[in-house]
Amino acid sequence: MGVFKGSISLTRFYVRGAPPKRFAAPFLERIRLRAFTDLDPDSPDEEKSGWCVAETPLDLGLLHEQIFLGTYIVLGLRTDRWRVPRALLKAELEQAISAWHERTGRDKIGRKDKEELKFRVMRRLRKRVVPSMRHVDMCWNIDNGSVSLWTRAERTKEDFRVLFEQTFSLELDEATAYMIAHTELGEDEALEFTALPITTLGEAPDEDEDEDEDD
Repeated sequence: MGVFKGSISLTRFYVRGAPPKRFAAPFLERIRLRAFTDLDPDSPDEEKSGWCVAETPLDLGLLHEQIFLGTYIVLGLRTDRWRVPRALLKAELEQAISAWHERTGRDKIGRKDKEELKFRVMRRLRKRVVPSMRHVDMCWNIDNGSVSLWTRAERTKEDFRVLFEQTFSLELDEATAYMIAHTELGEDEALEFTALPITTLGEAPDEDEDEDEDD
């Protein structure tokens, strides 16, 4: 999902507090510390998330001019996840367990030994597959404290919130109708706005479909 082009499906957040006056240098350092790094087949991690250049998930250079655009901070969130087919994992694990029985001469395998075999099988299979990649962009308007994230998928929003708060040491609140009205119109008008009857113009998108949109 791109900040400069693509779907208009997005989620709005507001930042609690404000960044320091001279934020560019320290923010750039923190962003680079949490840049995306590749999944390691030998690691127990199932997935990894990190920053990349907006709309360019393979670009991890994260140059100043790619991130700080006037009064905006623009970044991409990349998440890679191992997706080994279940049928393949089951078949390989059964084969490994059968070999274990022959090697040890034991009829029953314990939970610990089975988990160890599963980890070894998974590690071997990961070296034969490519992780799935999910990528979305975010744009932070420093002037009004709003952050736009180009997805509505719940899992991606949570990954983003965690990474944002770890990087910038500022908390996020997902925008509600009242919060948006309060920010744009003021408190009195916001109370009147939220008292209006709700009119449904269409069905909400299926959450699974929205998740697929990000993959």
